[in-house]
Amino acid sequence: MKFKSPTNADIYVATTGGICAQVGSEWRDLPAGLHKAAIMAGCVSDNMAEDVINPPAPVLTSAQFDREAIITNAVKTLLEADGVEGFTAEGVPDLDALSKLCGFDVERGEMLNAWNELNKVVA
Repeated sequence: MKFKSPTNADIYVATTGGICAQVGSEWRDLPAGLHKAAIMAGCVSDNMAEDVINPPAPVLTSAQFDREAIITNAVKTLLEADGVEGFTAEGVPDLDALSKLCGFDVERGEMLNAWNELNKVVA
């Protein structure tokens, strides 16, 4: 397996058995006995290089992405704007304006839930 330093700095890799190597910015083969030590020292293997250079996009968990809270905050923003823009003729938030504020498509049911919850707080 080939290894290299993720930076321009050399990395010195050694085992307690006396096997050692210097890993620089160029790919180099290392004996199997040094693979674990190289990874522990911060070297990048050719197997994982793509993930280090182009890391995968983080996946948002439900704890990080609370649609209901985002929609509720967007409705509050529309209300605080004190204008008729962002609202329909029926007086509820416009889905297009709300979706633009949220950064994702908001379903009518989601908008109505947030709207009704905010109206309960005011009442």
